[in-house]
Amino acid sequence: MKVNITETTDTCKKINWDDMLDSELLDTIPTNKELKGNNTILDKGLHNKNVIHENTGQKRKSKNTELKVKKVRSDSNEEIKQQVPTETCKQGNNKNNHFRKQKYTKAIKNWLSNLEPPTEDITDLDNIVNDSKSSVDIIQQNTHNSHKEKLVIEKTSKTNKKVVQAQLANKDGIMKFSKPQPNAEDTKNINEAVETKPKEKKVKKFVAPIKSQIPVKDITYELHTLDEDNLDDHREGLHEIINIEIIAVLIYSNGFCQLNSHHTDGTCTPDGIIVNSDDMFYCFKGAGQKIKEALKCLLENNTVICYGAQNILSYLKTHLQMDRINPKIYDAKIGASLLEPDNPPENFSDVQKLLSFSAQYTVATECTLQKAAWYMSLLKQCWAKLYAMLAEDNLWKVFVEIEMKLLPIIAGMECRGLCIDMSKLKSMEEVLLNRMKAVEQQCYKAAGKVFQINSAVQVRAILYDELQLDAKCNVRIRETLCKGAKSTSETMLRSLMNEHPLPKLIMEYRHLHKAHATFLAGIAQHIKDGVVRPTWVQTAAATGRIASNNPNLQAIPKAPFDCVMFPEAGDTDNSQLMFRSIYVSRPGFSLVAADFRHVECRVFAHAAADAGLLRALADHPDLFRALAQHWLKKPEAEIVPEERERTKRLVYASLYGAGTRKLMEILDVDYQQALQVAASFNSSAADLCKLAMILSEEQLRTSSPPVDAHLLLQIHDELVWEVNDLHVDRAAAIIKQAMEGCGQWCGMTVPLPVAISTGKDWGSMQTLEN
Repeated sequence: MKVNITETTDTCKKINWDDMLDSELLDTIPTNKELKGNNTILDKGLHNKNVIHENTGQKRKSKNTELKVKKVRSDSNEEIKQQVPTETCKQGNNKNNHFRKQKYTKAIKNWLSNLEPPTEDITDLDNIVNDSKSSVDIIQQNTHNSHKEKLVIEKTSKTNKKVVQAQLANKDGIMKFSKPQPNAEDTKNINEAVETKPKEKKVKKFVAPIKSQIPVKDITYELHTLDEDNLDDHREGLHEIINIEIIAVLIYSNGFCQLNSHHTDGTCTPDGIIVNSDDMFYCFKGAGQKIKEALKCLLENNTVICYGAQNILSYLKTHLQMDRINPKIYDAKIGASLLEPDNPPENFSDVQKLLSFSAQYTVATECTLQKAAWYMSLLKQCWAKLYAMLAEDNLWKVFVEIEMKLLPIIAGMECRGLCIDMSKLKSMEEVLLNRMKAVEQQCYKAAGKVFQINSAVQVRAILYDELQLDAKCNVRIRETLCKGAKSTSETMLRSLMNEHPLPKLIMEYRHLHKAHATFLAGIAQHIKDGVVRPTWVQTAAATGRIASNNPNLQAIPKAPFDCVMFPEAGDTDNSQLMFRSIYVSRPGFSLVAADFRHVECRVFAHAAADAGLLRALADHPDLFRALAQHWLKKPEAEIVPEERERTKRLVYASLYGAGTRKLMEILDVDYQQALQVAASFNSSAADLCKLAMILSEEQLRTSSPPVDAHLLLQIHDELVWEVNDLHVDRAAAIIKQAMEGCGQWCGMTVPLPVAISTGKDWGSMQTLEN
């Protein structure tokens, strides 16, 4: 369609853009006079060079389209833009104007293209089109054989383009357009849309590793797969491998090994172990007696370099039943974590990045064993570099004397596990579930409706929208960090509990639900054959603390759990649950626990040389009970365990949180040095606990007659063994002597008293006197 647009009139006062802007931004846009002149030419027949051709190649849109003529924002915002040839840019513009023009033209044109003219302009446009029907036929006839440019009237689909008003403001002496701020109503609608939008579950997708760009070599390693049938053929060669460094790596049934298992999301089940000596690779498969003997000889007569030694030792103990093997083993993963304790490597690729190591070549093979052999060659090169870095940073002694000696102990803890009293666990679960159901019904009654108590969105809607408790209590509710919505945290609920019973009931339900999910149901899913075997992570914390996962047995509370969070007068249901009591010893064994007495305070007193704290520790066997007696003005005999525990939390909160400024005053150092001191004594306490594990295990193993004792748990400053009933007294004496001597081994002058307790379950331990 071709339309001859006649000259339009403008009743508004004309203001040139040059008078408004500080640069000639729109000098290429025709003025009203130029538009009028061009329109006059069009009226005379369109036989000159300014005739505009229609773009016949443009695709037609669907029926739901409208005619749209491109407009230009003239001085009165009512002029119609015609796509006519413009005059060339003026020559001789100075460089400053040209720079400003390039700088601002794009931004202003983007704003102008998004601006919609008032509705009355669109009506005038329709009139113009209707009045020019007669001219359309003339234009069609006159331009049939013409190759000149035509006026383009685009057909576009209807879009609900929002009308906005750009703001022109003086910024640093230059007139600029600024983006309008959204009004409060639009912001509210956006927030509501985000709030009501269902949260999509993110599914972790497997991302294939990017193929390396390093050179590919056609190399085949000399690799032998050994089993019970052919091991005798290689026995002579295996006996020649002695007193050297060898590389050992587990291989899995899915074709991966320890060094590249992070490239798969599949389950990695150990299927064998590969040992490398010089250029020879031996893959041991099966659990026959010949395989066990060959592996035991090979691992104990050489220095074993590996990645993930704990998994290798667990494989030897569980799959091959090699309980008494104690190889000299160096773990590159733990060594690398000492170099970067705040960000320990999670896989072998991270170790290579930490060491700034890159492979010189890769191998062209689809054989999984050949790939494992290539990775082992990389581990051998990485170990040489790691050894040099540990020695340079004075970490080699810590690595060998503490971390590597701890490895077989932790592997033994994982393999043995703790026995669970299933009947007691189920009875506790029943008590919690009944109490949860009762509180749940009270929540529905208080709210006047049924809702998801664990849903923060529904709780927020009831508390703040329906009941409007924040307005009634005149409390300002904090907003969540992720969504900016009103918080339903325990702190906020406590501020509302005096106005309405619902916040208190919600807190009590959460209290019960968390205990059930964490300490009962969360434990039950990890029980196998009546035994729970957590995973102990040696590199979990920068301070050196050992962590327990799947499940986290270090989080089991020592104090009794109250089933009623807010007891009231006359309430008969004041039942308590001791979650530690579900962990029991095996028949014929007892649990023996050894607990350092306020070890962090003693390390701190030694590091800070605080005479007052040293004197208090020397005079009082129980520092926290003495402090509670002093603060509460009560006799020491009347201090209950809850008051002692509260005092202990206060001391450690002050020590780790608010203690940095105090450290600056005591030691006369700056803030960073005080932080380093606090971190050092925290790490020192962790090293003391590790050292206690090592020394006590060594003395128990070398005692005569031998003691049947197995370490089960490490909970911060507490160690728990499972000891034969006949050996409890001797084991307790050996453990106490070894742990109290750790301070002298570390050069501490402060004594480290240890409390010993025994019992058949972890929740009812009784103090063992001398």
